[in-house]
Amino acid sequence: MNQPSIIPSSPTKKPLFSKLGVAVLVLGMLACFLLVQFISVAISALWILPNNQQLDLVTLIAHGSLDGTVIALSVILTLFLLSVVVGVWFYFQRYLASRRYQRPLSHFPTIFQYLEIQRFSLHTAMLMVGLLIVFVVISTVLTYWLDEDPSAFLDVLYWSAQPRWLLVLAVVVVAPIYEELVFRGILWSAISEQWVGQKGLWIASITTSVLFAMIHVQYGWYGLTTIFVLALLLSLARIKSNSLWLPIVLHIINNGFAMGDFVLSG
Repeated sequence: MNQPSIIPSSPTKKPLFSKLGVAVLVLGMLACFLLVQFISVAISALWILPNNQQLDLVTLIAHGSLDGTVIALSVILTLFLLSVVVGVWFYFQRYLASRRYQRPLSHFPTIFQYLEIQRFSLHTAMLMVGLLIVFVVISTVLTYWLDEDPSAFLDVLYWSAQPRWLLVLAVVVVAPIYEELVFRGILWSAISEQWVGQKGLWIASITTSVLFAMIHVQYGWYGLTTIFVLALLLSLARIKSNSLWLPIVLHIINNGFAMGDFVLSG
């Protein structure tokens, strides 16, 4: 069964983040998201591509970004680093909130409560999986109709990865976890709690969907539009399920469809 949402829904509940805190969080998390990925690629490239150790940092990252093994390892490292960043940021903000409202730390939610890392109903899951399948079918038809290939950049990565299953694991499972932790997790929660009721939910959904599309710079206009719609669907899953787990599961399924052609052709 669904558990009650801990996102404040009445004026008597104080938001964990102030409005200034939300602005700092959005800018800071976007910067951390991109910076951590660059750092992870650089570290992985130094490990996997020893002959490139004499290269400057920019060239090293450029070379590593074209190697599937490097990208797979960097995605796994990114999950670890971003999880630490989110955890530290949340508990620091929790401490600031306790000082701001002059209440004990126990008054405020834990990170699992705040991000709604909890069970979701099977009925809601089936409904959202159905909507995801409709989305995948429509986007696939449009891809062929418009002669677009939003996953073309994966070609080089997939065929250069050793072993290939590691890249599949990273793209299909690992990347969705940290992307949802950031976008439908801490950012969505912090933004939505600034307003009472449905208004906050939809402002958070639209804002995080725009931000989510913006960080996927490797895609063209069609890919960015598709990602924005997918992000809205994942936000809807967060709203309907009162759980971060369902957006993660849906994101994994979506990425699984995207990687399916590579796996079957390999």
